[in-house]
Amino acid sequence: SDPAIGPEAFSVFGDRDVDQLDFELRGIITFSRTVSLQFFSQIFLARGAYAGFRRFVAGQPVAYDYSSSSVFFSPDFNEAVFNANVLLRWEYSPGSTLYLVWTQGRFGDSGLFATGFGRRLSDTFDLPHDDALLLKISYWLPL
Repeated sequence: SDPAIGPEAFSVFGDRDVDQLDFELRGIITFSRTVSLQFFSQIFLARGAYAGFRRFVAGQPVAYDYSSSSVFFSPDFNEAVFNANVLLRWEYSPGSTLYLVWTQGRFGDSGLFATGFGRRLSDTFDLPHDDALLLKISYWLPL
């Protein structure tokens, strides 16, 4: 609700302009029949800006100056996501395999739509990240 309009709650609608980029790179490097390295990385950039705010009164859209309202919060967004995985696979005995996996994930939102592409891309690598290192060993029992 907006005190300038009344105590009743209402929804605000707007036109959204969205730009996004999704880039993925994956591959396998085979060192021998028993040793390989697999990798995957993804960069996803998405930004959106809202304009032309309106609310509906009796089923009809009515222009609404949301940005000067006392309850305004900017719905604009500028999200960046980076994911990376590297897997080392070693078949140390027929049917028995060792996997060593490293993964990293980064996510952030600056909320600034006007940021240029180069800056958005470089800021992706400054985001806080979560890392995991996993080891899995499987052994085949010949019965």
